[in-house]
Formats: sequence, C-alpha cells, structure tokens
Amino acid sequence: MKDMDPQGLYEALGVQPSATAKEIKSAFWRLAQQTHQDMSGAKSASKFHEVSKAYDVLNDPVRRAEYDGLQYQKAVPEPELQYEVINPISCSRCGSVTPQPRYVAFSRVYSFLFWTTCSPSEGIFCASCARREGLKSSFITMLAGWWAAPWGIPYSVVSIVRNGFGGKRDRKLDEEMLWHNAVAFLTRGNFLLSYALAVPSKRARDKGIVECAAILIERLEEKGIGRYRPHLKDPWRLSVGTVSTHLFMAFSVPGIIVAFFVMDSMSRRASFESYSLPQTALLERAPSVVTPYVPNCTIPVQNGKILGGRLWTSEVGHELEIYNGSKVDAIIKLRDAVSGVLVSAFFVARGQTAQLSGIPDGQYKVQYAFGTQLALGCQGFADTIGAGEMPSAKFLVTDISGTQPATTKLVYRIAKTPATGDREISPLTISPEEFSRP
Repeated sequence: MKDMDPQGLYEALGVQPSATAKEIKSAFWRLAQQTHQDMSGAKSASKFHEVSKAYDVLNDPVRRAEYDGLQYQKAVPEPELQYEVINPISCSRCGSVTPQPRYVAFSRVYSFLFWTTCSPSEGIFCASCARREGLKSSFITMLAGWWAAPWGIPYSVVSIVRNGFGGKRDRKLDEEMLWHNAVAFLTRGNFLLSYALAVPSKRARDKGIVECAAILIERLEEKGIGRYRPHLKDPWRLSVGTVSTHLFMAFSVPGIIVAFFVMDSMSRRASFESYSLPQTALLERAPSVVTPYVPNCTIPVQNGKILGGRLWTSEVGHELEIYNGSKVDAIIKLRDAVSGVLVSAFFVARGQTAQLSGIPDGQYKVQYAFGTQLALGCQGFADTIGAGEMPSAKFLVTDISGTQPATTKLVYRIAKTPATGDREISPLTISPEEFSRP
C-alpha cells in the first residue's frame, strides 16, 4: 500500500488506490462534513485541509495519473541523467562489446641464423580474445623464435613469459576506456553496469576521471542503484592453466636443445674432435643489410579519395575540411580519441582542399603525414617525410534543439613547415610508425 500511495493521499480519504472516481468523491464529502470547522470546531481544520488536498489531486484524472506514476520513479532516473547515446568500446578481434576492454601488445619473435626480430601483435581486446592472441603469439615464437645466435633463445623466453602474464599494457588507456564504457552504458540506460564500471574508475590515475566517477556514483546511489551493490567479475584474472601453458612453451625448446647437446657431448667424450667453420663461410651466411625496396602505387589517386578506415557515414553528420598548403601530398587520418582506432583516412593533393563528410558524433583526433609517392596498395606513403597531430581532440555532438539538426565543420590548414606566428594550427610531431598503425 505504501509503495502504491507514496504521499498517503488515498489513505487520507480512506480509500484504496483502486477506488473509482465515484468512491473518491463520496469519501471526500463524508470526511468534509466530519472535519469542517463549522461542523466539528477548529481542532479538525488541519485534517480538513489534508482531505481537501488529497481530493484536489485524486479528483483530477491527469493529476491522479501523475501521482500513481510516482511509485515507479525510484527505478527511473530524472531527466538530468538522460544523455545522448554513446557506443561502448568493442573488441578489435571479435567485434563484440566488452565492458572491461584492455589495450594489450603481445610479442612474436622471428629468428634465422644471426637475425632476430620482435614483432608486436596489439589491439583492444576482450579477455577471451586476449588469451587466444597471447597463446597464438607464444606458439609462433616457440616455432620461429629460437633459431638464431645469440639473442634467439633469451628473446623468445622473455617474450613468451611476458605473453603468459598478460602481455604489455597501457594502464592510462585502459582507465580511459573503462570510464568511456561507464558513461556509454549510462546513456543506454544500463545503470547497474554503469555503476559497476564507475567504482573501479575511482582508482584511476587521472584525477578528472576520479572526480567524474565519484559524481556518477553519488547520483546513481541517489536513484537507489547503489543498494544493489553490483559487482563485476574480473575476466582478466590469470589462470594457472594459461600461465603453465606459456611457461611450458617458454622452456620446452631450450630444454630440448640443452638435452641434445648434453647427450651429444656424452656420446663424443671418448673421441672428441673440434670442428670450426671458416670465417669466409660465416661471412657468406651472415645476412647483408640492405635498404628494402618498397613498390609504389601505380593507380592515380584523386584528391579527396578515401584510403581506408571504417567510417559509417550518415546523411546528417559532421565535416572535416583540410587545405594542404605544402608542396607535397598529404594523407589525413581521423581516429577515435579514446581507443585510437582508425575511423577514416583520405588523400589531399598538394595545394588543394579535400573534405570528409558524414562523420557521426564522437570524440576524434586528426593526424596527417606528408610524402611524394604512395606505396603499393595506395594506403600510405613509400617515403613519409614527416607526420603530425592536431594538439587537442575534438568532441563532435549534433545539436537537435532547433528545427534542423546543427552539425560541426572542422577546418584545418596544414603545411610541411608552418609559418612563424601561424595561429591556424600548432601541430604535435608524431613518428611515422605511430601514424601508420591501423
């Protein structure tokens, strides 16, 4: 009864919440005669006022419907908690939404004779895909990483052990993605999951995230969410089986190699002979250091051509306009500011202007690189001269308060060597490798 009568109006009239309008009116007239001060004195004046207030609300169908709806408002946030819907971060491998994403880099070692290299396999993973990718990278290293002197074995052991204990992480990026998902699930109405993600966000290194997470938790607790004490399981907890598998791969091949040489030494102990490989043979086997040949793009690329990315354009979207004021060509990349995932890349010819339209709402950063010749595949430069990034991320939000949706148009002028005092941009220099990552 209390939940269905939060302010006690039905109780004041002595009727049930299911009472008809006729029953409410009869109850009011009966109580009005009993409590009116002309009939029973001044002592009943406050009771008459209470009865009259209850009748004013319950006799009006609209106000009664609003009052009956109060019992559900504990589970529904106030309008101030309603935001524009934001998409949560997805796994870069399986594409599924993961509440607790992580950026992880696993190492793969390749060796041959005297040549050894470490190649990262990185991305934003869910826990399941990260475990599979770690095992795959360690297995590749076990097969291809040992066969060089002197660094093949130590590099392979270190890489496999590191993969077994979760790979290389970027804690700052992980905390930013966790907070992004807390806000994303809030805008989608999943308040329990938003609350559960905001709790660990209070332990972030970024003070801004800590303050915002505390505010979000406080407001959700005011709505009654905190009483459920939602708790997320840690899918990233290391398992004994996974770690054991990596350790086996890390030490199995070195153990076999050591055992082979021990047994071979024991078999040759009676008649030991020393053999040495001539220095000329070593020189012939040693790999020569040469500058790799990069085939060039043979297809003419038009100004403004999309070169890559996964941008889903829409009829109503934001626009990015770039004027290339240099004497060489440029490639522009639009990335998600939180995850760093490439949204779109397009070509801007020297001295020309190109646009990218239909950009959906989100937070983005703009990167650019200069070159004279596109490489084979026409996705990047064969001779990257330099690369840069606009100093601050842009948060693009469509304004729908007017009669027509209002979007944002970003306009930049880029040049290989910005003029002194040029206020149009103050770019940050980045490495070609950072620009080229997917």
